[in-house]
Amino acid sequence: MSGENKSALKFLIYGTNVESQILACKLSEQGIAVTICESGKKAKWISDCGITLINAASGWTETAYVEVVDDAGDLDQYDFVVVAVERLRVDSLLSDLVSVQNTNIVFMINTAMGFYDVEKLLGIDRMMFCSISAGGYETDEGINYLMGNYAQKMFRPTVAGEFSDKKTERVKMLLELLRGCGFDAAFARNADAWLKTHAVISSSAANALFCCNGDNYELAAKPDLISCMIDSVREGFAVLKKYGIQPEPAFMTWTKLPRAVLKKICSVFLNTQCAEYTLARHYSGCLREMYLLQCEFDAFIDYSKSSCPNISRLRKGLFEYLQEEKSVRVLTR
Repeated sequence: MSGENKSALKFLIYGTNVESQILACKLSEQGIAVTICESGKKAKWISDCGITLINAASGWTETAYVEVVDDAGDLDQYDFVVVAVERLRVDSLLSDLVSVQNTNIVFMINTAMGFYDVEKLLGIDRMMFCSISAGGYETDEGINYLMGNYAQKMFRPTVAGEFSDKKTERVKMLLELLRGCGFDAAFARNADAWLKTHAVISSSAANALFCCNGDNYELAAKPDLISCMIDSVREGFAVLKKYGIQPEPAFMTWTKLPRAVLKKICSVFLNTQCAEYTLARHYSGCLREMYLLQCEFDAFIDYSKSSCPNISRLRKGLFEYLQEEKSVRVLTR
């Protein structure tokens, strides 16, 4: 896609989490008009100061200035509408989204339950999804971040796809834009299977990290806990198969490689700065989301009557970490 064509595109992004801000900045640098729909202190900060990204590896700093609104108005003026909020906040946006006629609505949300209720209102022809491999944390100077590398694909690859399972022209355009942002983006054919597979891996990795107080370097040195994480993923895949859901091929490394090889790969990767930013800091920064994701998948486990001892062990680590962080009262409001 030429620069001239990109400059004609308009993106609206609901939400100001770290990942959505990284995406907004990277899109803006391609000459794309980006508007963020949000209110509150963070929205005012972005409106006044822009989005500053600080690469944790190189120290390179980049700043993008984007429009910030608390009311998006006519959504059909945008080429893409990205929904990057917690799953529980989606319902509050439906009155806006249901009126959209032509815009491509892209869900950038972690969920095990899917979007069946949303599909009934919007129709899958207007729905897409994406996930980006990046993470970090906010400081007064900006967002210290890193984007995922090759090994990171085992945990959180960058993907985009349709809910209709078709590789349409619009998803090809979205993939091209993501690659222009520097992401190694791939097409995911089955959105629902991908989201559920990703939920299994995300909750297993996050909960293993929480067993180590969110420290990836500590987890890297605990082979027994890494084994538990691997078995937790495999237990989750077995649960999905009981529902007739085949785990996405991109993640099948977790089942195809011998345990000893997989443990070594995980141990090496978890001992890196990339794992610190794209896994440890990412998960620690969205505790409520990880809690809700675990609760969603627990419903699948309970209904399937599956025995998942490794998932249970890691779930305990999540709850203990939440208690230590005094986050339980936040989660139950």
